[in-house]
Amino acid sequence: MIYAPVKITTLSRSKHFIRLVESLKRNGWAKYTDVYVGLDFPPSEKYRRGWEKICEYIDGNDFSAFASFNVIRRTENLGATKNSRDLTKYVMEKHDRCISLEDDLEVSPNFIEYMDKCLDYYEKDPNVVLVTGYSYPVDWMKSNDATCMLQDFNASTWGRGFWRDKTPESTRYIVQGKMLEDVGKVIKHEIYKKMIDASLREYIHAAVYPYGNKWMKTKSDIGLRAYLPISGKYGVSPIVSKVRNHGFDGSGLYCQEISKDRSEEHTSELQS
Repeated sequence: MIYAPVKITTLSRSKHFIRLVESLKRNGWAKYTDVYVGLDFPPSEKYRRGWEKICEYIDGNDFSAFASFNVIRRTENLGATKNSRDLTKYVMEKHDRCISLEDDLEVSPNFIEYMDKCLDYYEKDPNVVLVTGYSYPVDWMKSNDATCMLQDFNASTWGRGFWRDKTPESTRYIVQGKMLEDVGKVIKHEIYKKMIDASLREYIHAAVYPYGNKWMKTKSDIGLRAYLPISGKYGVSPIVSKVRNHGFDGSGLYCQEISKDRSEEHTSELQS
């Protein structure tokens, strides 16, 4: 068994970050896991107090639950994208796989075990390109003993695992605009029927207005969830979500603020 490291990027959302790390500590497999934190530098005074709270937490707490706990403190503001990209590069120079977490997540006590076992089991399968710890709150049709599933519609960044050797192919296909070039194939072979409604809208919009939708040329969850059915690849998802997203409070870059009742749709009960 190879144990994947966990990477977390953060800036100033101290409450979110602390909740995530504490939930990781409660994982039985935390003791096998190297954690890497990319702590960005505040771009303005608005972010300083939250950043200071994260520094205080890191400097004043015990992280012996993990195999190692490594913090890379930026001395200047990199921004979310570059901070994440640079941390991924740093981690993947040392490891052949990685579990990526955003700082507003909370994970179940068996999240790490689930991710590691899936990354190990599907490592040699060329058709499986990612593992995600998040699953939509849907009553799936499944066999009685199923705990996870192969699917071609979910590439959520809410806890995603990937392999170094499988990454370049999908990255090239997405960033070079190959998905948009394949729009004829997508229509002819009715691949679009495999896409969820939101993904189909995003894909068609990008195909019609190729300069108006950067996400279909970016290896984000938006690009990846279109990539899966178009390329005939799969991701692994749990039947019951092992990740809860607390980012629907308006504090992040992409998740808008929504009401508590609505947010519960995105934060299904964690499976222990």
